[in-house]
Amino acid sequence: MIRSEPDTTQADLRALDFARQFGLTAEPVLYRYETGVAYCCREPYKSCACLLEPGDPVCLRPDRLSRSIAIWPSSAKACGPAGFLYAQDAAFMGLLLDCPARQGACAQTRILDDTSLVSQVLLAPPPSLAGAQRLRYPKLTVELRLRLSHAWPLFTILAVLHLKDDQLPACAGLRPNPWLEPLAGLRQAYRSGLYDAFVLPDQIAAAWLDLTGGLTGR
Repeated sequence: MIRSEPDTTQADLRALDFARQFGLTAEPVLYRYETGVAYCCREPYKSCACLLEPGDPVCLRPDRLSRSIAIWPSSAKACGPAGFLYAQDAAFMGLLLDCPARQGACAQTRILDDTSLVSQVLLAPPPSLAGAQRLRYPKLTVELRLRLSHAWPLFTILAVLHLKDDQLPACAGLRPNPWLEPLAGLRQAYRSGLYDAFVLPDQIAAAWLDLTGGLTGR
């Protein structure tokens, strides 16, 4: 969130730098991503997952014991976690949720609001799907909706993890997240740079070191 002097923070200054270099917005953004939920077909998570309906609000909570991100109902149906993000999702989302615990610019960023919700609940296999009878149920799908104070932390994470992918994965989808459009330009620069000749921009490299704790582990 850009503030006028003298209240401009390191996070704001980095946001302005990313805006100049990549055309990334320096304003708060809404991140949207629809994904599945792991372990929702196993107890004790199954009992909670079966109570949920499409549209029910949920929220993300880091779970230190499982080293994952738990999906918690945030309504009167609260009964414990309904499951966890799958490992690939938990890896990048964990970096984002950990920002306030870091130092410098990362510590000045935050999730302003979590309005995630359940988008689909399958309690039993659809009769029309052959082979679905062998799968375990329920199947839970959620749409993550996170309003971020700054765009550059998630932009950095997705750029580093998915720059070389043939296609952007759903977690970096441009249709639900048009503010991520500069990723397309960065990927084009990677391909135009003959791959091995491409050099990661200094701004992204520095932000990545901050996000991951650099060499200090913080």
